[in-house]
Amino acid sequence: MGNCIALNISCDQVLNRVCGCFCGKGNHIYNLEENLAALEKTMEDLKARRDDVLTRVHIEEDKGQQRLQQVQVWLNRVDVIENSFNDLISTSIVELERLCFRGVGSKNLKKSYIYGQKVFLMWKEVNNLKPDGVFEVVARPLRRAMVEERPLPQTLVARKIMMETAWNNLMDDETWIMGMYGMGGVGKTALLAQINNKLYEEREVCGHMGVVDPMEVQCLAENDAWDLFQRKVGQKTLLSHPDISMLARKIAKKCHGLPLALNVIGETMSCRTSVYEWKHAIDILTSYAREFSGMEEYILPVLKYSYDSLKGERVKLCFQYCVLFPEDHKIHKEELIEYWICEGFVDGKDGRERALNQGYEILGTLLRACLLLEDAKTKSYVKMHDVVREMAMWIATDLGNHKERCIVQGGAKLREVPKAKDWSTVRSMSLMRTNIKMISGNPDCPQLTTLLLQTNYKLENISGEFFMSMPMLVVLDLSMNYRLEESPEEISELVSLQFLDLSYTRIDRLSVGIQKLKKLLHLNMESMWRLESIYGISNLSSL
Repeated sequence: MGNCIALNISCDQVLNRVCGCFCGKGNHIYNLEENLAALEKTMEDLKARRDDVLTRVHIEEDKGQQRLQQVQVWLNRVDVIENSFNDLISTSIVELERLCFRGVGSKNLKKSYIYGQKVFLMWKEVNNLKPDGVFEVVARPLRRAMVEERPLPQTLVARKIMMETAWNNLMDDETWIMGMYGMGGVGKTALLAQINNKLYEEREVCGHMGVVDPMEVQCLAENDAWDLFQRKVGQKTLLSHPDISMLARKIAKKCHGLPLALNVIGETMSCRTSVYEWKHAIDILTSYAREFSGMEEYILPVLKYSYDSLKGERVKLCFQYCVLFPEDHKIHKEELIEYWICEGFVDGKDGRERALNQGYEILGTLLRACLLLEDAKTKSYVKMHDVVREMAMWIATDLGNHKERCIVQGGAKLREVPKAKDWSTVRSMSLMRTNIKMISGNPDCPQLTTLLLQTNYKLENISGEFFMSMPMLVVLDLSMNYRLEESPEEISELVSLQFLDLSYTRIDRLSVGIQKLKKLLHLNMESMWRLESIYGISNLSSL
């Protein structure tokens, strides 16, 4: 017994020694510069092949053909890996500067090895993807649909530029069929009515038909939206008090150019001449727009048609999930897909790449249905139109019948966790960008699966008891809470947890019991600059 010797070596020590064994020729650190060059060259070849395929596809589509599904799937995969490549290559300079002794060593072996491994694996993936992009045929003939002419009401909105664009497309000798798309209530039917009336004046332009790219019917510009809103409210009401015109402009802006909302809300306010009624309307539209008169009767049901047309329950659940983010919030596509995977909306059993591809396919479906909008500056983010977001919240709360099923509150005015009449009905909760400093209490939430608490810059402490009655919690996001210094030990009791984000916090050590989280798939510890210990992380077998 006296000859026994006990050794206690930390996880970091073991990892550093292992990395030390990988410092010879033929490893990811030594060959990093060479592998990066090879990856960039291979990626250039892949993008060139992608561009050639797209050129062929566009030529065939101009002839009235429809691209093959297998071609579109390959193009989507190229887009996904191109985004990953751009993210990886953006840090290459920093990673190369870490190398020392001509690549035999590194100032941070662990980081260099991980980065080098990613470069090598992506190079293999790009190589494997290139031969899949060889297609003998890229498109097939479109099936023609028989349609009958129907009488349409004359438009109430002057869309001169859009009307001219549509008409010029139709007058093109090579154009037979023109498609239109856009979110519900944006005015597609009204625009078609204008075209119908003009064709009636001229049925000889209908002698030949073809195909062009579909034209998106967009929301009204701010000045056009204000003109329509004024017309609906009426000058008598607008001039009934000096402040009403200013308040009316604020309400018109909240409609974000959606003609349907401008029409309904404008008509509702047309007989309200009290300043207090207008101020109250602004408060309602800012906080609980679904309760505004006419919203549930006329606006939300029209928008819901686009939702009902989605194929598959998973796609609908993914759409509803987007309501957890604040108004005008830019949602990172890949982060959103990670949430979907952990929630089970996207199947992650067959590997991360397939799950990401499925997630991007769902995003494409929602973008084409105009239920999500792609950020104009970067393709990596999406967001929701405010009125569409109200529709999504309406659906998520069972058409407003169970309002506490989904609690979404944020903003500087919120200084404490909101109260719920019945915590047992709450399934998801999002409290982002608040002035909350301390989270405490012990809400009994047996059905809660998602809890988003990120970006609360004043949050300093979360009581451990707050998590004690959340047995079904799957997603917990505590990121971007720059003042948060401790990770409550009770988090280790959330045995259903699959997504945990602690990035950009001041937490210096993980909970001792974190090794109990056997279902954890996603753990983000980016920029936790005070982190001293990751004890127990090696036991998280599902990561």
